[in-house]
Amino acid sequence: MKRIIIVTLVLCLLGSLSIAEGILPVLQTPVPEITEAVSLHAACDVKAVTPTLEKDGGYRYDYKLITQENYEDFGRALAQEGFVLGSAETAADGTVTAVAVKGSASVTVTYDCGMGTLRAVYSPRVNAMEKNEEEPYTIREDAVSILPELPVTVSLHGATGVPVSRRDTADDGSRIYLYSFVPYECYARFSVKLAEAGFSLVAAEKTEDGTDRAVVTDGKVTLTVDYDQETKQAAVTYSPGVFARDAARYADYTEAKAGEPIPLMEGVTMTIVGWEPVDKWTLRSVSNMWIPPKVYHDDVNSGDGQQQIYLTIVFSYSRPEENKCKDMVHSRELLYGKKSIDYRWGTVYGDRTIYPGSDMKLSGMDQTLTTGLAFTLTDSQMEHTEETVFSFSDGNYLERYFFRLTEENRTPPQEGEGA
Repeated sequence: MKRIIIVTLVLCLLGSLSIAEGILPVLQTPVPEITEAVSLHAACDVKAVTPTLEKDGGYRYDYKLITQENYEDFGRALAQEGFVLGSAETAADGTVTAVAVKGSASVTVTYDCGMGTLRAVYSPRVNAMEKNEEEPYTIREDAVSILPELPVTVSLHGATGVPVSRRDTADDGSRIYLYSFVPYECYARFSVKLAEAGFSLVAAEKTEDGTDRAVVTDGKVTLTVDYDQETKQAAVTYSPGVFARDAARYADYTEAKAGEPIPLMEGVTMTIVGWEPVDKWTLRSVSNMWIPPKVYHDDVNSGDGQQQIYLTIVFSYSRPEENKCKDMVHSRELLYGKKSIDYRWGTVYGDRTIYPGSDMKLSGMDQTLTTGLAFTLTDSQMEHTEETVFSFSDGNYLERYFFRLTEENRTPPQEGEGA
């Protein structure tokens, strides 16, 4: 009987000790658990970078060549993961700094739209999500960015297909966008877009080196446009705090349809016949290390969860001078959603055989050239082929086009083939 009483007392004492709480003031907050937060390189099609350890134990990621679309999508991904905007500020030069928070976790985003650089700093004990090639991160269509809107206005590369060749910052903080090849048609298109956006001409002059300079303003923003008609080089300077707006995908593009001729330049059209899934296509290559040169044919097959896609393009040419095909269709890009897809493009030999030579040329009147563009989609991507888009601009960089892999744009079946 005594043993039972003693054991009971011991158990009660141990129980009371286990649930006892301290009576002194708590001086230290609990260390937060290690959490994971979405990263720019996981959510967007950008190159992953090596992080830098901060003094407080957090990690800093410095990205380059980040588009306005990347910035917007990162804000949407943060919102999708439950982050909210804690604070935000815009510097005099237009650089945006925003702090996204979720519980004890925070991500500080600093984006310089003019230079295309983005810095993401994760608070201590917060890991940035790694990119998963097998299961890519998907941003919901209804997700709304929590990051601040960017101070942008009309631009030459937004109004046309001309790419920016270099970006610079003046001593007063003005942002300078430089373009290496601007046909006069693009200069004229930019002039119209400036007028439509409410800008008016303030001053015009010719500089000592022969460059035509124009200063325009909408009452708030001032732009200086420099254009050399001879070299076709241009520079557009934006007053501090404002950036050039990128082209919106695909609102600023013209949709191309299968079978419809697309004007590339005077006397030149391109027709996308259509796309089709194929069992295989063949890559033709030539080795000049042998006499005579050796020709190789390598088959690229469907199977193992992959489907080969073949897209047929026909050029029609009526010009006396010679031109390379790559100079008649610029800024080629193939995307599934917003992720880049590798492809091969070249002259078609026989039945779905591609020779991807960069010297495809046309000259003379009433000439045609059939080319092929081939790539791979996974079985899951084949369930939504309409997410696959081939985009490009014409030979004068005036118009941007996009071709979507819809059922309506499939290659018509040949006589004797099934539908």
